[in-house]
Parts: sequence; C-alpha cells; structure tokens
Amino acid sequence: MSFELTHIGSYGGPYFPVLTISSEVALNAFRDRIGAATPAVCPLTLMRIVGELRSPDHRTVARFEHNPMLRAERADGTTNGVQTFSIPLDLSTIDQIERSRGPGDLQVMLNLLPIFAIHMPNAAVIFEVGRIEGLKFPIPRSQWVDNLLPGLGYGGLEILEVRYASTTIGKHLQKSVGEIRDAKKALLDGDCHMAVLHCRRSVEALLESGSSALPPSMRFQQKVETWISDNFKTVDGTEAKLLAEQMQVVWEVTSAAAHSGSSHSFKARESEFLIRTAMNIVEYVNRLS
Repeated sequence: MSFELTHIGSYGGPYFPVLTISSEVALNAFRDRIGAATPAVCPLTLMRIVGELRSPDHRTVARFEHNPMLRAERADGTTNGVQTFSIPLDLSTIDQIERSRGPGDLQVMLNLLPIFAIHMPNAAVIFEVGRIEGLKFPIPRSQWVDNLLPGLGYGGLEILEVRYASTTIGKHLQKSVGEIRDAKKALLDGDCHMAVLHCRRSVEALLESGSSALPPSMRFQQKVETWISDNFKTVDGTEAKLLAEQMQVVWEVTSAAAHSGSSHSFKARESEFLIRTAMNIVEYVNRLS
C-alpha cells in the first residue's frame, strides 16, 4: 500500500472545524507464499484507517478514523482510489498551533494504522493491522493562512474561554460571551459593521446581569457606575474607574454602528481592536465576580 497527497481543505468553522486531507491510495493484492510452490494471490480489503495528525514539532493534535473499504484482487495490477481523511479540530487546538507555528510553513505529520482483511483461498478471512509512521509534508503558509484557517473559522483572534463563576453575574455572562462569538463570526464574514455592533451589545448585556434593574432612561455612564458599585463591593476606586472607562470607550466608539444614520465605515483593524477589548472586559468581570 502507498499514499500520495492530493489535496488539503477545511470546512465547518468556527463551531465544527474539520481539516480534510485527501490522498491517492494504491493497494496490491496479498501474495501468500507459505506452504505452496506458487504464491497464492489473496484479495485484500482495506477496511479502516486509524490515524493521528501531528504538528507543530510533531506532537499529536488530533485523532481520526476513516473507513475506505478499498479492495485489491488482481495479481498483475494495483487498485487505486482517493481517500479523504476528515480530521476534527477545535479552535483551542488551532490557536495552539498558530502560537507555535512561527513565520514559515506548517509542518505536518501523519501516523496511520491501516486495518486489512485478507481473503484466503480456503474462504477464511485474516485481519491484520499495519503501521505507517512519519508521513511528513509541509502546508505552505499562504495556503494555511489564506484558505484553510478561514474554513476552520479561525480569524487570528484570541480564544475566549470563560469558566463562569457561581455568582449571579457569572451565571448571566453567557449572553455577553455569545455576542463576542457573533462578533468574531461577523468579522470572518467581512461584516465589520455587524462585528462592532455585537461588541456594543456584549458590553450592554453585562449591565443586565446585575442584582438590580437599571432604569432605561439613565445615561450609560451612570448605569455602569451604579452597576459596579451595586455588584462589586470589594473593588476599590481605581479598579472601578478602570472597568467603567473601558466599558464606556467600547460603548461610545461603537455608537456609529448602533445608529443607521452614521456614515462611519469601520475597518477590520478597528473591529479586531474592539473585539479584543470586549473580550478583556468580559474576562475581567468574570474574575471580579
């Protein structure tokens, strides 16, 4: 059996990212040379492949299984077929790869355990497990960054991981986190206006997580100050001022996205900056709670 790489693709991001690696597989029938002057030709079926994807520095980052059902019967020829390995990933793993990849190409390695069925002349079937290790190949940086990462749903932004505190605020942070996820998706789709609007909604959602209702008529700055003083009794004045100012900045800068009459056109770098700021605010509030 032999492998020859033909195509690499990606899809499903950001919620179910999958890396696909297609390979031309060549399979020959098995020749049984035991107990006969003339080797018997035994049909061979490739039933399953269990594999590991390794990178960077060839550590295991994902495991996968594939059921090819490729069969070789002829003694004088090779059976060929393109097999596509679907390798599930997650954004945390992709982020770790990106942090370790460096400026060059992504170096990838596959380890494979093919499982065969050998169909003997006496109608018996023997199952064998092979081992193919160290199938190394590079993914060019341009292909990885421009084509594969977008398909995986990774836009170069940090991963937001919040372990919600058991407090009232901690239990209600899901809405703010959800808005940030929507902001990242909008940015990947090229909709900077909507990405910025989700950042604003993320900050506004924080004020809904407090222990007391805030009047709709109250100015945003007053809402923030009241919300902090009502819910974070141990926060000193400097820390409260830092949090309030960051929330106010995000809310004010994104006002152009919240009002349809605005002529301001947000750029991708503005959207990224605001998403990161909103992420920092949510993570900081979760720690305070």
